[in-house]
Amino acid sequence: MPVCRYEVLAGGPQGPPVLFATIGQMVYHKWTCESSEENQFCMIVHSCIVDDGHGDRVELIDEQGCAKDKHLLQNLDYISDLMVGKEAHVYKYADRERLFFDCKIVLSIKEPGTEFCPVPECPDPPRKRRHLKEKEKNKNNFILKEHKKEEKIEEICENSNIFIYSTLIPLDLALIIVAILLIRDGFKQFNL
Repeated sequence: MPVCRYEVLAGGPQGPPVLFATIGQMVYHKWTCESSEENQFCMIVHSCIVDDGHGDRVELIDEQGCAKDKHLLQNLDYISDLMVGKEAHVYKYADRERLFFDCKIVLSIKEPGTEFCPVPECPDPPRKRRHLKEKEKNKNNFILKEHKKEEKIEEICENSNIFIYSTLIPLDLALIIVAILLIRDGFKQFNL
């Protein structure tokens, strides 16, 4: 029977294991199964959730093996019969230092005479829909408009003609706060 494992790697499928990561860092999620018998088994990764360790769970991959939110994890790539992977940015829950991933793997006997194993046929993953919310100017003439429906943030600083447009990855509030602080402080520490 195959032995399966899940790894988070730096720099791609052949990279070293990631022990610590920073928000926004690109990592490679890799699921593999090893078998003494070649060309005998197929695998499908499905039902993946991420948990903050305190009961807050988010579904990443559904029961059919399809991604649920393209900003968290795209549809998986089936590299070979027993290897699946995908690059993604590191994210986190607010006020949580660790995330716990849990996925299920289905192993099946490969049909004799077939070259490739069947893999999930998935549409492009959706974005999570959220409400539209707008905040008023603060004392520094900073406007923050949150277009949650499209998961985009527009940041406009009227005093310095700076326009920053970024795609919001859920749970990446720390990056937004850093951008706000940089604009508020006029990028002084970067000599701009």
